[in-house]
Amino acid sequence: MNSAASGMISEVDPIQDSRWPRFLKSHPFSTVFHSQGWLESLHRTYGLKPFALTTASTDEPIADALLGCRVDSWLSGVRLVSIPFSDHCQPLVKPGDNFVRLVNAMKARMRNSEYMELRPISMPEGCPGDLNKSASFCLHRLDLRSSAGEIYSHFHRDCIQRRIQHAEREGLDYEIGASDGILRRFYGLIALTRRRQGLLPQPLSWFRNLVACVGKGLTIRIVSKAGVAIAGILTLQFKDTLVYKYGALDRRFSSTGGMQFLMWRAIQDAKADGLSALDLGRSDWDNRGLLDFKDRWGAERSVIDYWRYSSPNCSPAAQTWPLAAAGRLFKYMPDFCQPFLAAALYRHYA
Repeated sequence: MNSAASGMISEVDPIQDSRWPRFLKSHPFSTVFHSQGWLESLHRTYGLKPFALTTASTDEPIADALLGCRVDSWLSGVRLVSIPFSDHCQPLVKPGDNFVRLVNAMKARMRNSEYMELRPISMPEGCPGDLNKSASFCLHRLDLRSSAGEIYSHFHRDCIQRRIQHAEREGLDYEIGASDGILRRFYGLIALTRRRQGLLPQPLSWFRNLVACVGKGLTIRIVSKAGVAIAGILTLQFKDTLVYKYGALDRRFSSTGGMQFLMWRAIQDAKADGLSALDLGRSDWDNRGLLDFKDRWGAERSVIDYWRYSSPNCSPAAQTWPLAAAGRLFKYMPDFCQPFLAAALYRHYA
């Protein structure tokens, strides 16, 4: 009798288990946020140790899985998250499968004063009744199966098409790759953008680990003017989807259309590689500017809901105001202090 039939739940290491890549390749709902490269980057940067629960025994092929990761933070609390720093993480189960059993097994791994949070694109059938909605976001996805000309025709005429044309006339310097030099220039833009927004930047080690662990699936694109990097994006490719994960812009040069130019080049490259979709990532509903930017590419909106289960013995959540204060402080800190603050505090946002 196999473990699924016997009711057993196994815990596997998705970073080390050789079955995991084969499982992701065959499962229709797997994304880059389930991949070994992404999970290994979380482990190397923040010391987080992802695990997966499955009905398969150690000698069976994996057919279903629910990812989890314990976050121990004295600032933001102790919890199980599926999965930290990821826009979404769909439970890899089939309709009517063993979803409830996997969720209950995840609950059993909670300790007192913990909560568990699932971050699916859409909740599978059979959602347990004791899960409550904890947050809601907008997800944009652009279908790339049409011709490049047809995709371009759906871009906003003034805010996208004309900006692309203007950038092409500007003769901006364009770089693509994942070398340390490109990464450093991109990170400079990330730090500049996050400072402007009053947010703490991700540590540089996070991006270095992504480059090392994701490998050829990661691409950085940068445009420069007169030797100054003015815009950059980082994308991740997994299966038939390109994920726009990070973007940054020097606002002094926003009129050049550098960001629109980079996105269009990424779309063209994705088309050339035979990809079928561009995942533009999640957005907060109150971030009007970001929502408008993604809408103007002709991307389709959907809703992502996060779901939480709190232990009956759950203690009050730790205070998160120090994280917000750190972001505001970062806005005024000298450049040499920024990496230390990012490395020390960013993991508490998980």
